[in-house]
Amino acid sequence: MKKQFALTLDLGERLEEFRRVGIDTPGPHDEYITDIQAEIGRIVNRSLPEDYDVSPIHVGDLADDIIGKASQLPAVRHGATILSTCPEIAYPTRGMEIDINRLISFDGKNLGLGPRPGRELVKDQMRLVHAKTHRSGVVLVEDGVFSGATVRHVIDRLEQSRIPIRGVAVGLDCSETFAGEMEARGYDFFVTKQGTHYVDWVPDHDFIPFIPGSGRVLGVHLNDEEGAIPLYDHRESTSYTVPYIEPFGPIDDWASIEKTKAQQASVALLGLAIDLFLTLERRNADIDLRIGDLLRTKQTRLRTSLPARLNKPHFPPLDSKVSKYLSEMM
Repeated sequence: MKKQFALTLDLGERLEEFRRVGIDTPGPHDEYITDIQAEIGRIVNRSLPEDYDVSPIHVGDLADDIIGKASQLPAVRHGATILSTCPEIAYPTRGMEIDINRLISFDGKNLGLGPRPGRELVKDQMRLVHAKTHRSGVVLVEDGVFSGATVRHVIDRLEQSRIPIRGVAVGLDCSETFAGEMEARGYDFFVTKQGTHYVDWVPDHDFIPFIPGSGRVLGVHLNDEEGAIPLYDHRESTSYTVPYIEPFGPIDDWASIEKTKAQQASVALLGLAIDLFLTLERRNADIDLRIGDLLRTKQTRLRTSLPARLNKPHFPPLDSKVSKYLSEMM
């Protein structure tokens, strides 16, 4: 039986964020978007080890499934607040979101966890959670765990803040030890997709540069208490990230792609990205879509992600055409 590689799908929803800066985009269920997602799956599938198989999972469906189950937990029914790092879970449940993600340095080293770009320090977020939930407690609900580091960090911070944890629920479990660890710590734990173990998990948007939230976020070490903070341009509402494809980041290390197929897979995925932004140009009266157009208008600011290459601290010029810049990366 082949090992399952979870490819979560939310490219269309991420792309829709460009509408805030006046760029017309296809809807999440538009045939063009679903075709791109299917092609991403095919590219990844043929580039994985032979004993791996891609399992596509729509983020919206996963979130709906886990929300439905989490809302029936006794702790939630008795007033505990759903807390999540995933906005697709926190917002529909009227719960609370912890804005936290993994940060890396310019040479690709793991800096640990810190706030998402443009958000408050984690300690300040915890103060707010404590103020609202210190009596009722929280149920931590996540779309999934890979190594479990993010959820483990949140639990540690909750415990330090003396916020009662009434349970932990996840959609996907890619860790062989996390469930046992939660039970050992005395927390009720359940997994939505029971019986399926995933050896890796990558969102489709991480393979496409310039998509909001694409890739791993660049940061710098702040101090021993807070760890790292993201690089963030408040004037442009822009973060700096490393997509999961060459020449930006190591697709073989980050997405289980075979090293001998890494370059071929990256070129194919870059080709999809180029076609996507050329399609957006045609859809928007044949404009020359430049990198700066993805960031803001005079009325609206969009939190987007500028791609960076590891070990090369240079960012794309804002007056460059998106498609031209991506072509130069091939």
